Amino acid sequence: MDTSRNDKKWENRFKTNDIILSFSRVVFNNDFTKALLVSGVTTSKVDAFSSVVQLEREGETWKGVNNLDKKTSDMFDLLKGGN
Repeated sequence: MDTSRNDKKWENRFKTNDIILSFSRVVFNNDFTKALLVSGVTTSKVDAFSSVVQLEREGETWKGVNNLDKKTSDMFDLLKGGN
């Protein structure tokens, strides 16, 4: 997302939207049973938040995992390294 202080650009973004949702690329482990992404919610130029979403696959369904542990740290390393 553009972080420059262009007020007109920000004003135009919220003319027809109250909220802008954004998502990072999804990183998977080697056997595609776990994934990590970052989701963001922006409600104005100065009001936004983001969160890390860790997922695990159970059969054909992806479920959210609440704990941030060593596995998550490993996934962050993948994100930083671009692999």
